[in-house]
Amino acid sequence: MLYHKLPLEDGKYKTVELYDDEIVTFCPTCGNEYQLEPEEIADIIHSGADFGGTSYYCNGCYTKPLRAVK
Repeated sequence: MLYHKLPLEDGKYKTVELYDDEIVTFCPTCGNEYQLEPEEIADIIHSGADFGGTSYYCNGCYTKPLRAVK
């Protein structure tokens, strides 16, 4: 069993069981929820990337052209 360790305000931690069907991310453009498959999680780990620096775009936002930032 894998757990997620959540910090509490009093400096202690709470552990929560982690199931693969509960791991989600959100499109950074529109905010749509996207469920990660175990293979995608393995790809993140094997590529050397970190979870905090990884973004998944939904199909609609992935195909939109990027706008220049002024």
